[in-house]
Amino acid sequence: MQEKIPYQVLSRRWRPRVFEEIVGQEHVTTCLMNAIEAGRVGHAYLFSGSRGVGKTTAARVFARAINCENGPKRNPCNECNTCKEMLIGSSLDFLEIDGASNRGIDEVREIREKIKYATAGSRYRIYVIDEVHMLTTPAFNALLKTLEEPPSHVIFIMATTAPSEIPPTILSRCQRFDFRRIFPEKIVERLKMVSKKEHFSVEDEALAVIAKKAEGSMRDAESMLDQLVTGTEGTVTAEVVRNFLGIPKEDVFFEITQSVLDGKPAETLKVLEELYKEGHDLDEFAGSLIEHLRHLLLVSIDRSLAEPAGILKSSLSRLAEQSAKTNDADLVRLIRILNSAAYLMKRSPVPRLHLELALVEMANLDSTVSVKELIEKLSVIEKKFVGDGGDELDHENRAGKKHVVRDDDRDPASRDSGAHPQAQKPAPSHVEPGRVEEAAKGWEVLLLAVKKKKTSLWGFLSEAKVLSISETELTVKLPRDQRFHRERIEDKANREIILDEIKKAFGKPLSLKVVDGEVTEISGAKGEDPLENETVKTIVELFHGEIVKKEKR
Repeated sequence: MQEKIPYQVLSRRWRPRVFEEIVGQEHVTTCLMNAIEAGRVGHAYLFSGSRGVGKTTAARVFARAINCENGPKRNPCNECNTCKEMLIGSSLDFLEIDGASNRGIDEVREIREKIKYATAGSRYRIYVIDEVHMLTTPAFNALLKTLEEPPSHVIFIMATTAPSEIPPTILSRCQRFDFRRIFPEKIVERLKMVSKKEHFSVEDEALAVIAKKAEGSMRDAESMLDQLVTGTEGTVTAEVVRNFLGIPKEDVFFEITQSVLDGKPAETLKVLEELYKEGHDLDEFAGSLIEHLRHLLLVSIDRSLAEPAGILKSSLSRLAEQSAKTNDADLVRLIRILNSAAYLMKRSPVPRLHLELALVEMANLDSTVSVKELIEKLSVIEKKFVGDGGDELDHENRAGKKHVVRDDDRDPASRDSGAHPQAQKPAPSHVEPGRVEEAAKGWEVLLLAVKKKKTSLWGFLSEAKVLSISETELTVKLPRDQRFHRERIEDKANREIILDEIKKAFGKPLSLKVVDGEVTEISGAKGEDPLENETVKTIVELFHGEIVKKEKR
């Protein structure tokens, strides 16, 4: 009677036997092949990366390649006695050690004693220490010297999922290779090949769901495929995969996200209720929804980020369409709210409540208004209020305070008509009008220079207007109600700045004299309440946060 061959799981039966078969790690395999071909094989290597990405597989292929009887060459032949012994695990010169169960100093001392002896017939004795970060500190210390200067026939290959936990003294003695997570498209491509060779009937969409769930691990993907094929009669569909793995349909994430963006908390909770009735794990759902929002954010920022993030090409157009309905700032806020809820769900006796509260908060969240947009709106209101004379107003006037108009700024016809009882006093008779106009231009130059040096001082000076100028003195006037401005201008430090800039603007040193002038407050038409003035009301509302309405998405 013929002995039945024991079944091997897909992840073992389809384990790569040459470097080209290792998926998604070309940056590592190319370097290793070149090193073998050039005869530059090191004495210690560290392979780091997440689970199921090919660290141990690469170590085994590398070991066979350098010990192959027909080599060493870029790839092992897998036909000679040495390769066959290493493939079945019977080689005395290839030892795999589990760092989690052989983590003490005694085990490391045993290795140190054995490496002194010659090989059993191979070129090298190769030690592969898996999960090396689990070794104790004394064990690492015992390994240090041996790792730095092992015998010429010994090579160490260490694999780990947590390189940060390995002492720097160990890292510095190794050639380090970082294995990446495998892109979903590459996992799908590999699963298609395996399914075809094994004569499995699996839909492409089902493979895409498996690849996404595997999170970059080829071993996990092959294990899931193996389990699904065994437990399914007929074709493995995407619906079968989702039901088996407890994953909601992709449409659910787009639907619930759209409800949030539309500000419909009731619709959001209805979707969650349906998922709960179907028996979906809410912790798993929250994590998947966070991932969906993350994908929206990445696509919104730059579509070129989609491939590195593992986003399937089939979902890219829908993600781009939905991300266009919101903005980056809002997506960041939504992710933070949901992430906090997911954290609390793991520690709460009522995890569903935290998820519901988060979804309601997200749906009721007002849209973010950027500072740039606020400034643009403020500029529109400013132009409406001040017209073409906006450059002569200081920051406080723009902020909605009463606009103080100087008598000499009024229209001559208005002054002559006697519309304002407090008319401007005539300028001193010894001052020539041409000289005052020239001095006013110099004053504008001075204001610009002061603004660069000290903005606050510029604000005080911008209220002043040139009254007269002589060979030794410049006289400016301030409105009578600007006593504080005058005190700040006459401050010693500020006065030094002003006199220095006067010398530059007018070409000679001049003293500065500040006098009071007469002002008239304009509060609207006669008999009109100032706050009834439409422009004044607009400014008041603006700075009470009422003019800029938070818009729903």
